[in-house]
Amino acid sequence: MSLMVILSRYGYNLIKTEKLERYSNAIGGFVITTCAFGMVFLDW
Repeated sequence: MSLMVILSRYGYNLIKTEKLERYSNAIGGFVITTCAFGMVFLDW
C-alpha cells in the first residue's frame, strides 16, 4: 500500500492540477462514495 501511495504521489505531480483544485472537495467526496458503494454492493 505504501508503494501505491508513493507512486500515486509522483504521478499526481506530473499532471497540471490548477483547474482541478477548485473541485477537490467534490472529487474527494465522489471517490469516498464510490469506494463505499463498492464495499457495500460489490464486495470489494
